[in-house]
Amino acid sequence: MGISEDLSVDDIVESVFSRFNSELQDMSYGFSRQIVTRRDITSAEPTTPARDISYKDHLKDLMEYSQIIGSAENIIKSYCESLVELDLMPRGKFLDVKRGFVDKTLDEYFDRSIGNPIMPENFETEEGKHRAMVLHDYVKSIKEQRMVSLLGAVKNSKIKQLKEGSVKDGLTGIHNRRYLNERISDEVERAKRKGDDSYVSLIMFDIDDFTAFNTQYGHLVGDKVLKYAAEALYAENRKTDTAARYGGEEFALLLPETDEKGAEDVALQKLQSMRSYVIRKLREEDKVYIDDITFSAGVSTFGEGAPDPDSMITNADDALYLAKNEGKNRVEMFKPSKRSQYTKARKEYKAKK
Repeated sequence: MGISEDLSVDDIVESVFSRFNSELQDMSYGFSRQIVTRRDITSAEPTTPARDISYKDHLKDLMEYSQIIGSAENIIKSYCESLVELDLMPRGKFLDVKRGFVDKTLDEYFDRSIGNPIMPENFETEEGKHRAMVLHDYVKSIKEQRMVSLLGAVKNSKIKQLKEGSVKDGLTGIHNRRYLNERISDEVERAKRKGDDSYVSLIMFDIDDFTAFNTQYGHLVGDKVLKYAAEALYAENRKTDTAARYGGEEFALLLPETDEKGAEDVALQKLQSMRSYVIRKLREEDKVYIDDITFSAGVSTFGEGAPDPDSMITNADDALYLAKNEGKNRVEMFKPSKRSQYTKARKEYKAKK
């Protein structure tokens, strides 16, 4: 749910509110101002019979209402701050958006004008008594409907949903590029701390001739191929491994504690399992019969020539370009001595496309 800095503050507030409000309505079964009615305190009839309310009771109601509003405001602010942390809200406009979103949400679900205190000299008047009774009913209604608890539940649910969405690929359900990059950084730092006896390898995969496949079979079938390829890539991995869709038809597999030979073995095995799984699933699930589909892979291992996360990714990608440029359906291991070949392969492959 990334939001452009180019939008006005009002537009961003409306966008954020509409998403938050939608989930709130779902979770609260329609709870809104139709249930906690925003009364006109000068004319509304209290929902309970007339009764004596002391000024001490009124001050207690005011305190409870203030606590309710404060708790709700903190929940809404926390939601906004989480959006910024997830890069889903523009940082440059954050303070203005947060203020606007808090105000809009509180105005939608709470009547803040009802919490104005009644002065002691006006408390015994008919109007003062009426306002005190309306406030009392209102606080009771909000508490009975658990509005603050609902706000908190929605905030937690939405943040969990957004966090998962921020690290998962929407089409395939496996992790995305952002999460992969974080994991690579973590594993490289761990390998540095452990020293020479620690390894971490990265495999980049690409579906061969996927553009032509989409042209022939259509993008809906192409999407199924991406899903099935992701399922096969994810299957039978260790808990410490990370499978991710890197972008388009490109996938990645991060292998902690795996040296070059181990990574090469995994890459070769995955090329076969992904190919056979995709063909079988298309046939069984979609009644699409294809002659063949292949994958290419490039492998990079942390160490000489790949001393940091960025170089690991670049090196695996370079090796992948060489694999695709030299026949496809194969695994290429990155070697520092082949840098000139990688540069040439990248240029030639892009020229062919």
